[in-house]
Amino acid sequence: MKNIFVLFLLGLSVMLFFGGCEKAELETLAGEEPSSGCDSVFADGEDDDEAQLLSVPEFMEASQLDGPVWVGGYIVGACARSISRAEWEPPFSYDAAILLADTPGETDPEKVIAIQLHNKELKEIFSLRRVPENYGRIACFYGMRRTYLGIWGMKEDIIDYGWFD
Repeated sequence: MKNIFVLFLLGLSVMLFFGGCEKAELETLAGEEPSSGCDSVFADGEDDDEAQLLSVPEFMEASQLDGPVWVGGYIVGACARSISRAEWEPPFSYDAAILLADTPGETDPEKVIAIQLHNKELKEIFSLRRVPENYGRIACFYGMRRTYLGIWGMKEDIIDYGWFD
């Protein structure tokens, strides 16, 4: 199972390298574990066939999510209070939330989700104000789907998180 995911990451890297300006999307990996940066939920050794990584559009469109899910995407902005206050390019002044999208550089509020950076640890790791180099990186989060900042996202019930790169 892990070998298939490694192949996916290799394929994604090749697409990003050779794809130039073409759209690179995160694919759904039903039953696959996230990369080593996102696998601590699976570290207990249980075979969790229900776990899957959702792309940002899949996360937004999901109609029935009974529990926590993995979602991954490119960090494309920062936000606080409302999606109307989104910052899409540096310098970033907010560290309350980051915005994830399926496409690097996305600026359409209808194509992003918000991830609340509700504690110091999350802010130190993911905040674009504190770490501007995070812009464009692929991050993943495991938690409950909620509305946040007027759009879909995750709030204080984020269970796990990590990087794909």
